[in-house]
Amino acid sequence: NQEGSFSLLRLFSKGAEIKLSHGVVREKNSRVGEQLGVGLGFSSERLYLEANLMRDVFANRDTLKSLQATYKGGCWEFGASFRESVEGARHIREAFLTLSVFDFRGLKLPISR
Repeated sequence: NQEGSFSLLRLFSKGAEIKLSHGVVREKNSRVGEQLGVGLGFSSERLYLEANLMRDVFANRDTLKSLQATYKGGCWEFGASFRESVEGARHIREAFLTLSVFDFRGLKLPISR
């Protein structure tokens, strides 16, 4: 029978954000898993940047690394992200590109802001 606990600290200041997290999984009275995480973010009127790292304390390895960048235009948003995660013996690397359009009436080709 496993139980878990998780804590998160978030600090904000003028478009910057720092996140610190700690998670523990217990089975009966002993710890069977523990993770530490840190995240940094920055946002301005049009740009958002974020980086995250999650570390497994017991396995002494990073279990998640991610980077994200998003730029907002007038009626659109373009994002790029990269994520590397570890699940058991599997290393998974993913990259994403996204284009979101919020109002087709404001969209002009070529895309401008």
